[in-house]
Amino acid sequence: MKKTVTIALLLLSAHVALGQDDQLIFYKRLYEIGDSINKKGISGSLAPFIFKTADSLGKEHPAGYLACAAELAGKQQFNEASFLYYLGLLRYRYYNATNPQYKSSEDGALLGSLDYMVGEILRSYLQTGLDNYAAILKASVKYYKANDYVFYPRANSVINYNKQADGLSAVIDTMNMNKSRFTEMWAKERKEMEGYINDALKKK
Repeated sequence: MKKTVTIALLLLSAHVALGQDDQLIFYKRLYEIGDSINKKGISGSLAPFIFKTADSLGKEHPAGYLACAAELAGKQQFNEASFLYYLGLLRYRYYNATNPQYKSSEDGALLGSLDYMVGEILRSYLQTGLDNYAAILKASVKYYKANDYVFYPRANSVINYNKQADGLSAVIDTMNMNKSRFTEMWAKERKEMEGYINDALKKK
């Protein structure tokens, strides 16, 4: 467990933790890539390699999914990173809800840290377009349902396993039923963020 935590945090530091100037440029690029996907009408597009990556991660502790998502985000492969991120959340939440050895100070705290560090970046990206966001979530749920978790199989608690998928599916439904509200809210948040970025870069 301690080894997994160390590896995960090192990967995050290497691929996501950037200097302030680099962070500002990174976020500008993040928005540009999101806009490009929306304009091209390729919502939910995923490179084929990501499914093989997901297969291999199925043999590991769930922190591996989020660490790999951080690595892909650092390479600006945001759709693939987001797919693994949400798949990792599903796996990790199932694992924490079912594992009799669960400790909030260990796996609970690690999931919270990884979610905060990686999730903030990927949610900012996904919020550039609701259709792409919903499609990525749907792809993660679909893979999760179709592929058992080798590291901690579904048979340990079918109820808890299905509960995670149902929860994320409900999020997708909520987003699709409230497109205007979410789009408006995210656009406002983005405008504020871009204003901060532009002001910060002008001062350099």
